Amino acid sequence: MSSKIPAPGAEDLWPHVAQLVDPGGELDGEIVVGPRVLGLLIAPSVDEFMKVWAEQEERISSAMLAGRFEMPKEWEQGARRRSKELQARYNSLNMVDILRGLHREYGVLPQGV
Repeated sequence: MSSKIPAPGAEDLWPHVAQLVDPGGELDGEIVVGPRVLGLLIAPSVDEFMKVWAEQEERISSAMLAGRFEMPKEWEQGARRRSKELQARYNSLNMVDILRGLHREYGVLPQGV
């Protein structure tokens, strides 16, 4: 059975960025992110992300518990463009740096969630 621990070097982003602990498993040690982080990274804007997240919070929670949450299809189409925008805005290719910048500006990663 696997579990998650704070990711080395990204402890301040726990539980949004975690390291998978699965002794003997092929994903042991991998860095994983939750749907909220993925959504923030591919949504066309933080405002659109927050709107969709708030409107669909109950459905999202149920879907995440069942392991079947899907992002809006229109977000997927612009994900590469959004990724490049965020990399340029925060002057980094590192996802952790980008998430810290988003959180610093918008407070989008609530602690203990």
